[in-house]
Amino acid sequence: MSENTPQDVNRIQEEAQKQDRDAKKAQEVVDDAISKMTPQRQYEKEKEQNKR
Repeated sequence: MSENTPQDVNRIQEEAQKQDRDAKKAQEVVDDAISKMTPQRQYEKEKEQNKR
């Protein structure tokens, strides 16, 4: 394996930090969607139980 120059190290770190930020944003979007979905799911459950 070759030695990385300081510029390479900085570039790699910046790319890794960007990926971390993107992953965090994606997780927040998923969490938000799930939180909005849950009441609908709860409503469907209650509706199903009321039919019985």
